[in-house]
Amino acid sequence: MSEWVKIAEAPNEPEAAVIAGHLEAEGIEAVYANDPGAGPGLGPLAGGTDFGPQDILVRAADEARAREVLAARDVV
Repeated sequence: MSEWVKIAEAPNEPEAAVIAGHLEAEGIEAVYANDPGAGPGLGPLAGGTDFGPQDILVRAADEARAREVLAARDVV
């Protein structure tokens, strides 16, 4: 099983969805969660709410490419 790594943080769930969408558009699987103990999921489905910061996670193998994509879009 691939390990998930945090590559960014969004201030809330809607913005996390946009960032994850940018990554997925480039073929990079991305998820987000506001509870680090909940593991990867989609906002409220991971046990959190859309209030508060959301961690953006990608598989470790995709980390470098994901950072490039976000840097090119001036997200991070």
